[in-house]
Amino acid sequence: MPAHVQTQQLARTLLAYGVSGEIVCSVDGFTVVVDDERQLEIAGAVVAKYFPGQGRVVHRSI
Repeated sequence: MPAHVQTQQLARTLLAYGVSGEIVCSVDGFTVVVDDERQLEIAGAVVAKYFPGQGRVVHRSI
């Protein structure tokens, strides 16, 4: 699947779960950057369920 299509699917899925943040793409996968702990937990669960092994989620303060 092309990277831009996967990024769009990730963005739509995160928004559906109420997560806002930034998606940073690289050759190693993607990183979702969120602002608070609740979104960190939700985004982590979404990535693990729908995009396993393809990216990570971090808190902006890290």
